[in-house]
Amino acid sequence: MNAKISDGLHFISKLSFRRAWNAAKVVLSFYISKWTGKPVQWGIPISVTFEPTTSCNLRCPECPSGKREFTRPTGMLQN
Repeated sequence: MNAKISDGLHFISKLSFRRAWNAAKVVLSFYISKWTGKPVQWGIPISVTFEPTTSCNLRCPECPSGKREFTRPTGMLQN
């Protein structure tokens, strides 16, 4: 099966009214924030990222650690 079709079917199988409504609220709040210049936040985050360290040598182009764009010092997460 074509990978794009397979990915699309997988996405549709996980989509529910609640998830679609949340995504619509997040996108709408983004555009309202852009238009008004004021922070508007509706819905819950679609994804969450946790990075326990800023030291990485993979140089991934989409990662702030890989592009060395951090303003904080490089190191491990402390307790």
